[in-house]
Parts: sequence; structure tokens; C-alpha cells
Amino acid sequence: MIIPYKRRMELEKIVKAFCEEQSLNFEDDVFQELSKIGFSTFGVKFKKPLAGMILVDENTDTIPTFASNKVIFYNGEYNLYDIRFIVLHELAHYIYEKSTNKNKNVLIAKRDHTVSYSEDVDEQEKDYMAAAMLLPLQIFIDSIKNYLNENGLDDDLNEENCKRLINDSYFVHMIQRKYRVSSELVKRRIEEVYKVEN
Repeated sequence: MIIPYKRRMELEKIVKAFCEEQSLNFEDDVFQELSKIGFSTFGVKFKKPLAGMILVDENTDTIPTFASNKVIFYNGEYNLYDIRFIVLHELAHYIYEKSTNKNKNVLIAKRDHTVSYSEDVDEQEKDYMAAAMLLPLQIFIDSIKNYLNENGLDDDLNEENCKRLINDSYFVHMIQRKYRVSSELVKRRIEEVYKVEN
């Protein structure tokens, strides 16, 4: 199940506002961008399916044994593309909490899957927010339309073009390399974008 249109637009606005306010661009180095806002990140060996965790305690300067009060852990056994997604999924918990309750200073959350859809709506929303950070909506839509135009196709965001792009290994690979994301995430984002527009 894809999150309803109205809710996806709310999540897009939350992500866009946070990234603009903090001057973040996750096309660049995700870990460097996170350090700009005080996050430390650590690759650890979690027992699968645990993929990531976030621990924030803004009531203190540092969490004991860490150099920061904001820490994200990720399972280092995943590939870099999945790690980028997992880390931003954890950040999405923080962004969402800060957007709904600026006074909330303690946060603990975990993720126990990678890019497949979760049955848990909250986790699905954080996945959506992570995808929105890695493949920003308007930039991604423009990439889709440009690609369709360059290939002599109409640039309508319709079901036929959605299927065409999901099955177009050249397009999927091109976006995967450009944004350093998994092919599964590219396909998922295509589905979400087409549902966003329709």
C-alpha cells in the first residue's frame, strides 16, 4: 500500500523545509551532511533483520561514550546504497518528531528492514521521507520528464509510462548511479511519484 496522496505531500513539505532550513543536500555525502547537524554515525554488526537505530538526547551535550547527543547506527553488512537509505530513514524519525513537537528532546527508534514496503504505516512514512531526501520530488519528476522527452515519448505521468520506466533498466541504472541509491528504491520512487501526480 502506498501512503495516500495528501499525506505524502505533507511528508514532502516536512522534508523540504528541514533540508532547506539546515542547508542539507543529500546528493552529496550523506555522512558529511549529517555531521553538519550534529549527528555521529556508526556502522555496527546488528543481527539481521535489524538495519538501523537512532538515539537522540538533546537534554545533554553528549550521550555517554559518544562525542554527540545525536547518534545513528547502521548495519555495516548492507551495501552503501542501502546504508544511505537506512541512515536517512533514521534521520526521518528525528525530522518528523522535530516538525511535530519541537520540545521533544529524546528519541529512540529502530529499523528492521531495508527498502521493501513495511506493514507499519509509521515506518512506511519514514521510508517515504528517506526516499524524498535521496531523490527530491521535483528533481526526480524533471529527470523522468527529460528522459521521456529525450526518447521521443510523451512526458505524461501516467500508468503506462510508470510501467515503462520501472522496466527500463537503462533509466533505473542511470538514476541509481547518479543518486547512489538501490535499483529497488528507484523503482519504488517511480511508483510513488506517479501516485503523487495522479
